Amino acid sequence: MAIDERWMATEKALLNQASSLGELFEQIRSRFPSALIDGEGWESLVLRARSLPVTMAAFPFGFELPLHDRRPRVDLGISLVSGSSTAATFGQWNRSGKGSRALSGVVGLLDNKGRKETPLRRVTGSKMMLEYDIGSVTAGSNPDPGLFLYPIDTILAGGHPERLGEFRIVLDALASASAGGGATAPPHTPGHRHAERIYEAMTPDTRVMSIGVFPSRSRAFRLAVTGFGSSDALASFLESIGWPGHMTTVTRTMSRMEQRDAFTRVAAHIDVYGEGIGPKLGLSFFSQPDTTLAAIRNGGYWLDSPDYWTAILREFKEEYPTVPEKIDALSGWPSDPCMLYGSGGVFLLVRGIHHFKLVIEGNKASQAKAYAFMMMCTM
Repeated sequence: MAIDERWMATEKALLNQASSLGELFEQIRSRFPSALIDGEGWESLVLRARSLPVTMAAFPFGFELPLHDRRPRVDLGISLVSGSSTAATFGQWNRSGKGSRALSGVVGLLDNKGRKETPLRRVTGSKMMLEYDIGSVTAGSNPDPGLFLYPIDTILAGGHPERLGEFRIVLDALASASAGGGATAPPHTPGHRHAERIYEAMTPDTRVMSIGVFPSRSRAFRLAVTGFGSSDALASFLESIGWPGHMTTVTRTMSRMEQRDAFTRVAAHIDVYGEGIGPKLGLSFFSQPDTTLAAIRNGGYWLDSPDYWTAILREFKEEYPTVPEKIDALSGWPSDPCMLYGSGGVFLLVRGIHHFKLVIEGNKASQAKAYAFMMMCTM
């Protein structure tokens, strides 16, 4: 069965399994270690997910786990694919007149990416990611989700100034979505130019991994550049874009990881504002050379293997102010696929770890995070 047919079948089966994503989470509660999410954190997740369609679980969904925070809480990230039943649900909500500006922006992106001949579809394919901030849900607030687009394979690799126009296509689409999804993209802003300067500084062995916006926050864009294999390569790039943070903190952090042989590739997450590049820096550590579609098709995918993450887990536990119970729980998160039996039929559930991140602020790594995921499909 082709992957799109599998997604459609899973969406249909999930409609018979639960009335919302939150209800589904409650049904599989035992799959969530209490050290990672529990109590108010669990209640907040379920409350937010009850407003989302259960069909979203037909696509990869994941959790941002703050390992430096003793509270067992998560943020939620979900894939959304144009042409899916889930995308149609978002469109129906928007047409009902009860939608928000953020919903209009999401639907605008889905419609754009749903037409095969559009430039945005050619650069970023049919998929996007929604990132939900769960922390404030119990206070009665639902912040607009972050919106992320992922360029296909190496289409936005560095060293190709002739592709700057394609890079601008993604920036314009996200700026438009952040403003509510109007048909006409807003004019170029200073944030556009600062982001373009980052792309122009990229070397041929790097590529744009993702570009995102947070409609509820002040930054213009968050740009993730991947392909760095050493502290020297990353430092050289950061210097070339005029990153205003503490370079010694970055090199010190990278050097410890290199000594442990804890990663094969690093991505730099850069905040872009109207006035320039922000000093906060995210460093995501991956244990497989590339995550392009070609790499996945060629096999050797690392997501559900616990062995790839031993060195990083040890580094986080020994060198950073992380919660030991969370580290221990994460070591058992990647697992072999298991079968779930329910009213919607038989589902296959896979759990894995996508990557780890350190957030550099000032002269220290202030946050340590893990990005764990689940995948479900009907049998």
